Amino acid sequence: MEGNKQSRWIEKEIKQLREKLELIEEAYMKEDYLKAVLLEVLTALAIMQLAEKTRGLIYPKEHEKI
Repeated sequence: MEGNKQSRWIEKEIKQLREKLELIEEAYMKEDYLKAVLLEVLTALAIMQLAEKTRGLIYPKEHEKI
């Protein structure tokens, strides 16, 4: 049951990242480069956070050592 809950959480996070990527694309199409770059930075931070949160799920023993 716990794995299923985590899987849904990860899917939700990935969906949000995809939505951010669409916003970046729209900003570039409108030539709003400042907004596009800011969204890229925020998306990169979100990806890093997701990687950090899921690292413990994938490699639980390694995560405890760090």
